[in-house]
Amino acid sequence: WGAITWDSRSGVASMHDSDSSGQRYQHQSYNVLEMNKILDLRGTKNTDLPTMYFWHHYNVGNSDSISVEIAVQDETEMTAASPPRNRMGYDYRYLWGSATSYSASSSWQSIWSIGQNNRNDAWVREQIDLRNYVGKRLKVRFVLNAYADSNNLGEGWWLDNIQFVFRTAEVFTVGFNDPAQNMRYWIPEGRWGLAPDQWRGTGGGPAELGTNPWTVFWFDCITWVKNSTQPGPNASYLNESTCSSGNWNTFFDNVTRTVAGTNAWISARPSLVAGQHYIKDFTDVISYDFGTTGRPGTLYDTWYDQYGGRFMRDITVTGGEYTFITTSDDGIRVRVENSDGSVPSGFTSTFWNVINRWNTHSSTVDYQAVTLVPGNYRIIMEYFESTSGAVAQLQVGTNKFSFSDSPKAGAGSSFPVVNSIPYSSSSLIMNGVLNLDKPSGYTTAQWKPRLEFYTLYDFPSSSTGAVQVSTDGGFTWTQTGLNATCPAALNSGQCNPNMSGNINYTPSGGYDWQLRSYDLSSWVNQNIIIRFRLTTGSGTRDGWWITDIVVGNNGT
Repeated sequence: WGAITWDSRSGVASMHDSDSSGQRYQHQSYNVLEMNKILDLRGTKNTDLPTMYFWHHYNVGNSDSISVEIAVQDETEMTAASPPRNRMGYDYRYLWGSATSYSASSSWQSIWSIGQNNRNDAWVREQIDLRNYVGKRLKVRFVLNAYADSNNLGEGWWLDNIQFVFRTAEVFTVGFNDPAQNMRYWIPEGRWGLAPDQWRGTGGGPAELGTNPWTVFWFDCITWVKNSTQPGPNASYLNESTCSSGNWNTFFDNVTRTVAGTNAWISARPSLVAGQHYIKDFTDVISYDFGTTGRPGTLYDTWYDQYGGRFMRDITVTGGEYTFITTSDDGIRVRVENSDGSVPSGFTSTFWNVINRWNTHSSTVDYQAVTLVPGNYRIIMEYFESTSGAVAQLQVGTNKFSFSDSPKAGAGSSFPVVNSIPYSSSSLIMNGVLNLDKPSGYTTAQWKPRLEFYTLYDFPSSSTGAVQVSTDGGFTWTQTGLNATCPAALNSGQCNPNMSGNINYTPSGGYDWQLRSYDLSSWVNQNIIIRFRLTTGSGTRDGWWITDIVVGNNGT
């Protein structure tokens, strides 16, 4: 086990049982990642709802398993048992263990597991209820058990964002309405997020920003980037180098953030070679996904990693709310300013006043909505690439989007289709609970809560979409009762909580948004969570879009 940088959910690294991409774990191995801290629940109450969360994806082979295990500190087991449980060894901890664990001849007991021949290539969140261990001290470990079979070894287990928290939840009520303008109410697994390419009604899609293109400057990481105030000419400053986020910050801060200022910095250093040390370009859209093979369009292998970019555009807007969406790997930041460089009215004094994710990270989507009065502005975006994958994308849209399991980076043909993640099961999960208590003054006949939303989907035969409900905070899920009392104006398929089959129900297939409707009466007077879950096989298509989610009352 170790920290690896070639795949993570957030930040730079995740934990993995192998040290290189594509490596399969060894047969007859027992791979343990144990926390070096003790989890102390002695001051905790059941009503605190202590919960363990972790994000992961996995590929488990034949006869193998992954599990979360705990050892409970219980000194009475050392004296009450006959003979006393005072053994030491790999699977024993002195003074640690319970009657449950020792029944299996170990200090450790499994509290969560996934068995053989299971795979999920999407980052998903798991949660474990710790209320049974209130008043105890716990040791926690993750185990990949590959003892049994040498056939069909998997690629192992990835772990990230491990948390132990007191679970709390925002409470929503009937009247909940989400037109898919932001991710405020949702926990996205996998790649779930806002999709700018599909929206319902008018006013969606790319924002009208005028006709000016983006002016683009790319800079390879050379010594001059680290010493950006050093005047030219100086041939020794053309040496290749490695640049951190701080190096790039210093460089960009010392090169005036205008086209003229950036050109002037280049012109003052005549030993810089166009194409080798810098590239100047123009583009109508910012949609760069260079993968791991380097920045295309250059003849020099120094552009595989360690480079940065500055993007500037003068815009004219009619006013309103504009949503900025970036997809980045690694650092990215976006600023909107008046044409004279001053801060627009209503904006904060923070220099990067729209998006600021200036660190190394895997592919990450950021959103920010801003309000602009009619007038002229300048957008500045800066970016740097460290190693491995390289993505720099920016979409500016209006406030009409949809939720999707695999959103494109922007609307229009210049943005490639993003298919669903194969071999995965990921969800858009309500970030809170929906309270369905019957209001005072309503009769049972008058209180019929109902979930409705509009959807498009493009599924191969191996994909299935599902609407599910949880009544226990997200530990278990059900669909029972969702398809009851389908409105007469709808067909039964529109009330079926499952969507599957080889179907393209999208505008390109000749369809408009489809209304789906589900009965929530089975959970009256309870708190529930709703999730939309997509499960895929080896083949995938463009996926699932959802918008205009409403929970209303359908009673008479």
